[in-house]
Amino acid sequence: MASRYRRASAVAGLSLLHLASSFTGSGELGLDAVSVVTIVDTVHPMSTCAGDTNESWTAGCQDLWLDLLNTSAAERTQHYETHVHMGSELLWDPILTHPAMVATARTVQEVQDVLRIVKRDGLDLSIRNTGADWHGRYTRPGSLQLWLHEFQDEDIPFEDFTTCSGIVHELAFTTRAGTQWSKVIPALTAHGRYGMFGTSPLVGASGGHVQGGGFSSLGGRYGTVADNVLEMGVVLASGDYVVADACNNEELFWALRGGGGGTFGVVTHVVHRSFPGYVHMGEYTLDVKADDPAVSKQVRDYFLETFWPTLDRSKWVTYAFFFPIALHIEGYVNSVPESEVNSHWAALNAFSQSVNASFSLNVTNFPLGPLGTASYPIDNIGRALGGHIGHEYGAWLRPEDITGGGFGSFIDTALGQMYAAGDPAPVIRIDSAKALHGVFQGEASTSVNPEAYQADMYVYANTYPKRGRIQSLPPSTWPESVQHVHEDPIIRAMYWADNGNLDALDRGGVYSRVAAALYDAFPSSGSYTNENDPFHPGDWRKNQWGRNYDRLLAIKNKVDPHGLFTCRRCVGFTGDDDDDDDA
Repeated sequence: MASRYRRASAVAGLSLLHLASSFTGSGELGLDAVSVVTIVDTVHPMSTCAGDTNESWTAGCQDLWLDLLNTSAAERTQHYETHVHMGSELLWDPILTHPAMVATARTVQEVQDVLRIVKRDGLDLSIRNTGADWHGRYTRPGSLQLWLHEFQDEDIPFEDFTTCSGIVHELAFTTRAGTQWSKVIPALTAHGRYGMFGTSPLVGASGGHVQGGGFSSLGGRYGTVADNVLEMGVVLASGDYVVADACNNEELFWALRGGGGGTFGVVTHVVHRSFPGYVHMGEYTLDVKADDPAVSKQVRDYFLETFWPTLDRSKWVTYAFFFPIALHIEGYVNSVPESEVNSHWAALNAFSQSVNASFSLNVTNFPLGPLGTASYPIDNIGRALGGHIGHEYGAWLRPEDITGGGFGSFIDTALGQMYAAGDPAPVIRIDSAKALHGVFQGEASTSVNPEAYQADMYVYANTYPKRGRIQSLPPSTWPESVQHVHEDPIIRAMYWADNGNLDALDRGGVYSRVAAALYDAFPSSGSYTNENDPFHPGDWRKNQWGRNYDRLLAIKNKVDPHGLFTCRRCVGFTGDDDDDDDA
């Protein structure tokens, strides 16, 4: 559908009725009930700083960037125009065509009102909460964007929840459409409970994170975030509000837990399970460094072939970063006393020393909480992961993919290609939190790609290097040796952009070749719909959802027969960078 609204910057504070009149000249929409739905400005305050080179960073831009970073994340995310995710990246894109207008909705009725306007006037629709999406699914050029961030309760309600089959879940909690995990975590702590949240507290608890499956530090014990959802409230394309659970609207309930956000309806609330808090829970970082790449390769191969299989996936969450001459590891651990953490890594320490590589281990935040003596440090969640700029290609690997040297050969190839292309510190990283290792046998209960439940790790081929905390500052403040790595200093999301802009970030095609090498080496692997290659050259439907896609498409066609909810590479989408769908 082509929008009748031309691209423009909306004026904060106007009602949807007034703004629509100013765009169309019609003077009337005929829906008095929508006068409480307000419009917010779609122009980011740093839009004048956008550019392809470090020269675009003036002193004023740098000061503005730092001002945004020094503002509390909770305050930034209250305002659409300064909505910054994780404090080190901007999830807006001046190259991207913005929505024509943004309407807030705080109630089910307001969501229904906006959908009626969209359908009546033949508008394009996009749905956004925090906008933490690699594909830019939260926006469409020229669309009316439904911003759900203000749709939340003052407090997080907790109460025992009895399922339709009679199972009682103690202290389940409810999140609204705009609730973020940063608000939920303190409430969990106060109740002595733990929830299935991800590494970033700024991600929404009811949006694309859980609707795309969602992963947590306790995934090896309890599965995905979606596996622990008990109920969802949804406004459908028809405008009807329904509740979906294991006994009501079961097919929709299955689809909403893994099929992706912005696809089947507007989720207005989610009821989540909670669990007793863990006394022994903390963070750790580990570094192994060698002057000789051959020695570093020895350590890496030992880690993958011998040490990695010994990790108890129900207790250890491990993020490992492979550099040409270093191995960096960080993560979380639960149900393990601090005194046992060092002994767990003793074998890797001994091997590293045997090949003359340095080894250092740092254990912090014990106990991490919620039942420990220290409350859960919300500001630290996800901090270790740094910011993301550029492209990042992901794939699940099974145990047989990792052993036998195949994965090590891929790492050698990828690092060599990136280094030859001018990246002074290329990196391949792996993530154990996004792979359930066969520990949790629940793949039939959600629409998450079945590969997630059997995979042993999730591997990323990155276009950005991992360098401590330097991503928290603009490139002009980075060490001189690494300033030239990124052609675009601010922007990560290039989705809906033209090929010329995409090529500018791809360093002559090297990262496309790295991605191709990843897919060629592991052709049967799938990828996490929330964190995968937005430009996957093959069958992206199978890649994101595996054998679940056909069933998801049938449900999509049933609940949204006219394709009201369309987003890039979502279920039912047939275009690539064109706004087409086949639902």
